[in-house]
Amino acid sequence: MEYNVFISTYYWLILAISIVLVTIVLLFIENKIYCFFKLRTQKTNNSWDDAVVTALHTPLRILIFVLGVVYALSPVAAHYIKLEPLYNILSPIKLVGLNLVILWFCIGFIREIEQVLFKKAKSRRKFNKTTIRASAQVATIFVTILIVLNIINPIFGVPISALLAFGGIGGIAVALACQDLLANIFGGFYIYLDRPFDIGDWISSPDKDIEGVVEDIGLRLIKIRTFEKRARYIPNSMFSKIIVDNATRMSHRRIKMVIGVRYADAAVIADIIQAIDIMLQDHEKLDSNQTTYARFVNFGPSSLDFEVYAFTNFTRRADFLAVKQDIAMQIIKIISLHGAECAFPTTTLHIASNSSDLQEK
Repeated sequence: MEYNVFISTYYWLILAISIVLVTIVLLFIENKIYCFFKLRTQKTNNSWDDAVVTALHTPLRILIFVLGVVYALSPVAAHYIKLEPLYNILSPIKLVGLNLVILWFCIGFIREIEQVLFKKAKSRRKFNKTTIRASAQVATIFVTILIVLNIINPIFGVPISALLAFGGIGGIAVALACQDLLANIFGGFYIYLDRPFDIGDWISSPDKDIEGVVEDIGLRLIKIRTFEKRARYIPNSMFSKIIVDNATRMSHRRIKMVIGVRYADAAVIADIIQAIDIMLQDHEKLDSNQTTYARFVNFGPSSLDFEVYAFTNFTRRADFLAVKQDIAMQIIKIISLHGAECAFPTTTLHIASNSSDLQEK
């Protein structure tokens, strides 16, 4: 009898403690299930299951914890009259918590898929990094708006049509107050459409002090990593007003050198130029379909100058410099084989004097 009285008296407390214990057990079970599926999905070639498991882990734990707290407080709130206001807001808390957990999962899932696609080889990707990043940002904004509307409508009782009407009227004021922000957002939109560069491209601008590798294209800013390894953040709207050179998309690199030989070697200058021209045409690392030549160009102050002009098949700077060095070494060898030498700045001084003065002296 006393046992039944005790149960009926402290039923609310026993129920709350039981819910807390069940919550702890569920958190333990969830962690074990996560570890099990994590090992399984890592062995598969499908990247979507990895993204689902990773993105679901933390939001699911938060959901279990929030629901456990809410349901544990429900009998406490029902038992004490003082906590009746708390009991009335438990239902909205559950709704908000559930929607936020769903939003958390969706955003995490989008990020995981984005990172998976980024890590794929360029030849295996159907879309480039810029398109992937833009799609992820649009999807994130779209999901966020849906979740916010799903929270506002049932809790505050505001119709969706009223929200849209208010957004149309308030949009004018927002546009006037945030002109720079909107300019940057539309600037990013035009970058996604025109695609002057992608993430990972090496770009520069002759108009501004901008040069480096594009690391991120956001809604408002573009992050560029300079060659000094400094991060430089540039507003999107800036790129609609400046000239941008995309070095990553160049098809060839140009070699252009002006080389001088001594005036004393004028008799063999034609043979030297002809031999260098043949060497350029036959060089395996130069594109012979592009303009390639060695031609005399100028009578210099202390040298006979000829120009070497060609295009390499490589665009990476290290490879380009290696080809340029090889060509320079071969040119020096050709000049030496003809018994000539490269010129260096010299000055010859002629002193004019009368023969009669010389005789007197």
